[in-house]
Amino acid sequence: MKFAIRLADRVISVTCQHEYTLKACKEYIVDAGEPAFAVCATDDEVRLEMQSASEPIDAAYAEFICLYRKIAEELPRYHCIVTHGAAISYKGAAILFTAPSGTGKSTHIKLWKKTFKDQVDIINGDKPILRIEDTASVFGTPWAGKENWHKNRQAPLYAICLLKQAKNNRINKVDPQTCLPALLKQVYLPTDATSMKQTLKLFDALLKRIPVYVLECNISREAVMTAYNAVAEEHLHEN
Repeated sequence: MKFAIRLADRVISVTCQHEYTLKACKEYIVDAGEPAFAVCATDDEVRLEMQSASEPIDAAYAEFICLYRKIAEELPRYHCIVTHGAAISYKGAAILFTAPSGTGKSTHIKLWKKTFKDQVDIINGDKPILRIEDTASVFGTPWAGKENWHKNRQAPLYAICLLKQAKNNRINKVDPQTCLPALLKQVYLPTDATSMKQTLKLFDALLKRIPVYVLECNISREAVMTAYNAVAEEHLHEN
């Protein structure tokens, strides 16, 4: 099967063997436009993905993951990077919550949705794309983790929050350099040397434009309001 999708305003040609990818990408499929690049996954790559997975996965899902890795390798050439994080928009302005798996990103953004209802949209719950040019924007993708929270939309990025589990809620705006290793671990780093160099250049530009906060929080509405009072008060009320 061969079709085209639009991610971060770039048309990408996708060739796949399993319908899983076609169905997952249905909201992003386009009929026209010259592809920026094309991706496909070989049988050997799919088998390797199945063998290296932390839990059992079938060939269809393994192919889906392989294809996004191929996309992530190419995107830095187009001013885009793939991140591991949960991105929401509040009144049209995006906040990216990032942290290692199991920290509670999904729980936290679900609380934002519960607290602010229709004022909040979940752009992507696991692997959004960031486009960094004169400004930074967040884009939804169908690669969205177990919850599959995503929308085919974009929003300007206003803040990055690094989540840490804690009994008490507090948030501090920080110099990104103080938590650079933790932040960099949540960015896809290509194997191609040119793409890697461009990724690091884009990430450096991102941290110069977008404020970074460390949010120590528990699982409560108070955690949401702690983040809101710091980030929204400074950046989002005009939206």
